[in-house]
Amino acid sequence: MIAPLLALAAFAPAAPQATPEVSQAEFVEWVQEAARPVAHLDWRRGDAVDFSFLDQALEGKRIVYLGETDHWVAQRMEFRLLLIQELRQRGFHRIGMEMGLADGKRMDRYLETGDEAWLDRVALYGCEENLRQDRDDHVPGWTDAGGELIDRALAEARWFLTELRAMNEQLAPGEPRLRWFGYDLSFRPGGGYEDARALLAPHHGERLVQLILRQMELVPGETRLEEAARIERVVGVIDLGKAPLTELLGPAGALELRRSLQRMADAFRFIDGLQDLGDGYDPVQVKAALSARERRMAHNFDEHLAEWPADEKLILLGHALHLAQDSTNVHDDNFITLWEAIGTSLAKKLPGEVYGIWAMHRRGEHGAPQAVPPIRHLNAPPGAVEHLLAEAGPLFLLPLGGGDPRETWLSQERKFTFHGTEGRAVLPDQVNCLFFLEVTTLPGDRPAGGGSPDPVK
Repeated sequence: MIAPLLALAAFAPAAPQATPEVSQAEFVEWVQEAARPVAHLDWRRGDAVDFSFLDQALEGKRIVYLGETDHWVAQRMEFRLLLIQELRQRGFHRIGMEMGLADGKRMDRYLETGDEAWLDRVALYGCEENLRQDRDDHVPGWTDAGGELIDRALAEARWFLTELRAMNEQLAPGEPRLRWFGYDLSFRPGGGYEDARALLAPHHGERLVQLILRQMELVPGETRLEEAARIERVVGVIDLGKAPLTELLGPAGALELRRSLQRMADAFRFIDGLQDLGDGYDPVQVKAALSARERRMAHNFDEHLAEWPADEKLILLGHALHLAQDSTNVHDDNFITLWEAIGTSLAKKLPGEVYGIWAMHRRGEHGAPQAVPPIRHLNAPPGAVEHLLAEAGPLFLLPLGGGDPRETWLSQERKFTFHGTEGRAVLPDQVNCLFFLEVTTLPGDRPAGGGSPDPVK
């Protein structure tokens, strides 16, 4: 029997040859050739890097993601500013960030006027004038952590806004200004009441307006869920009175009134869900809460997108995992697999119209506000993508998808880091271009005068 089997085997089709696996050394060689070195991090100089590749890359694109793998490093701000300056010149003028609606409005007013009093009233930056005094809405490990680190980050955020304002002051005649909006739930809600009252103030004599204002009044001792339910009853009154409110406030004003209140209700429900976790850490519960948050972000963004012109070009800022284009295939240490992120939702709804850029780092200092101590050292492990990128240079842009066979090292699931945590993903499925910086510093670590910190140590 053996001989006939051998004879048959001789006529069997040859097994397909496996594609040779690309080595790490070959991948690094490709990175060295494909990278576009960044000379410095100062957006004002205009000669940091050759951005001409964006002209073709952004053809037909409506949304650009600027994602950061770590919120708590200084260089994320320079990354944003360099790219926003280039994107602005290519018609992208509206910027959205993972923050609440009310705070986004105040930041946009600052960009319009230059009056820093608007920044003083941003809850995310520490303003507490719209927070309740009869209830503790802090989220353990989220809004009550960090100490000096939080102060550093707030100063950094204000510096970033002043730089964006400076960009607006340099616009050519007739060029639209940079605008700002928030697409996330607020972790410190309350500003929506102020915005709603401002919209209604010119019409306080109207009976419907008086009814809405009465129902908006805080109820002493109410829980977060009771407050959310009360706000949603007000939203119901607004829906019933849509026609007269539209006549009073105009279509945009009536829409903004409803939105200001509904987003607060959503935020209180989200905060209550996080508060229920208590001191314990249950990944299943946390994943459920964050997944619900992500769905609200996608819904909020859809609301904005529906009211803007179809050719409006937008920049989204946020954590890279919010702005992943296939987030359900990202794995991390805590959740095994992630939920569908807003970036994934948008990529599905607008196929071919999204371009993603992620900032990644190899080593240095970074913040971990929920940890003890809150200041830690970042060091990508051997074999991680950042570890290999560092072999190609300290600071560069790396467009993906060029077709070079050596790039296929990234076509398998590879390790990368975010907030000091290890993740795994096929990066070209998530992002179109990497902005790599080898060394990070803490938020607020800037030379005198507010310039850019040295990216290489």
